[in-house]
Amino acid sequence: MSMNNEIFQAVPLDDFLANKQTNTFTAELKDPKNEFMNGKYTVKQSSCLDDQGINRPSDYSALNLFDGRNTTSWQTPYIKSSKSGYQDGYTKDAYKKGKYVGGGKNKYHKTRLTDGTTVDGEWAELHVPYQLILTEFFLQATINPEKYAGRFPIKFHVLGSNDGNNWVKLNYKQKKTTTETTIDDIDPTLPLEYTVKDNMFSYSHYRLVISEMYELPDNNSVTLSEWALFGRKCTTIEGTCNGFVSTTTGAVEGMTMMNSSLNLHEAINDFNEQYVKYIECNDNTLNPSNSVLNCSTEDMDKKLLEEKYKKIVSYDKDKKINGGILYTLQNINLDEITAKGIGEFDASHNEITDMYDGDIQELRNDIQTKMNYIQNKKHSIASDINNMYHYNQFGTIALSILATTTVYYVFFKLNK
Repeated sequence: MSMNNEIFQAVPLDDFLANKQTNTFTAELKDPKNEFMNGKYTVKQSSCLDDQGINRPSDYSALNLFDGRNTTSWQTPYIKSSKSGYQDGYTKDAYKKGKYVGGGKNKYHKTRLTDGTTVDGEWAELHVPYQLILTEFFLQATINPEKYAGRFPIKFHVLGSNDGNNWVKLNYKQKKTTTETTIDDIDPTLPLEYTVKDNMFSYSHYRLVISEMYELPDNNSVTLSEWALFGRKCTTIEGTCNGFVSTTTGAVEGMTMMNSSLNLHEAINDFNEQYVKYIECNDNTLNPSNSVLNCSTEDMDKKLLEEKYKKIVSYDKDKKINGGILYTLQNINLDEITAKGIGEFDASHNEITDMYDGDIQELRNDIQTKMNYIQNKKHSIASDINNMYHYNQFGTIALSILATTTVYYVFFKLNK
């Protein structure tokens, strides 16, 4: 496998041919380094879907988000004006004073996530002809006319998918304090930059869901000029991506599994640190009313603890693993690793294992202590683990994550 860690601009492209009738644009880049970007890019938007889910052409299509011009814009429909040309099916404005209130066909405005929850709002979607690991993106208000700069999103989600149906939350933004960017600070001629933190997975579909804009009387429609995406391309010898890129070992053949294993070690450490803080900070005996330890909001936040846990492993509504680093390890196809790759993998594995041996041993001892305590209290959990998983050549790492999962499970049982 070979992976490229260089961050590049995925869209807008320098050279493309747009087709407004099909809501697509095609790239035919000549530079061999960028040839993987060639192909058809498909754009969708909630407000232009007909009864069959097919996009209808519009002068205010989301296609305008990717044309590289800040004088054009994506605009969602509003009833009071007919110029948008695609308000069919809308019984009222989708936004009222900047807040999303619905108005169109509900089946197109509730984006369902893999965890069973939904995200509501008008959305724009882009399908790229390869898999992109998103690292950052830009949003730019429109200057045509300049008064529409106020229709800039302050509460939105960026989602990723590989089939256009099952979506994962990559970025969430909500303006919370008066110290954050205000409408007066927005220069519509310049984009605002957002970083996607801790993203290790690649997707071919990206969706921007806008739930709220600035609270202004005329903000009944999203009007946005540009959505630029930046990231890394990850490829294997098969031309596909397993969904993980490391900035330290990405150029080495056959390193996808080792990269994931290392990141698993870091994720377990991160979770354990947060877990200990949460237990101590929320213990009324050790820290009554937070008067002893003076813990931060983050230290006492259960949702933050859940997010760190989901980086390790997450489950769907049927309690099957559907995400996290453990999921990546389980789904790596070992047949894709060439003989050359295996040799380099083994050498790199030994080198890195030696480097982190002390940390790994300390972590295992810590988890073993927790496991001993848990097994004394809950004998059935150990048998459940044995029934669900088997040893393999990376079994010790998998068992480490299972131990952490068990600690987390008992923690929530005790916390109820």
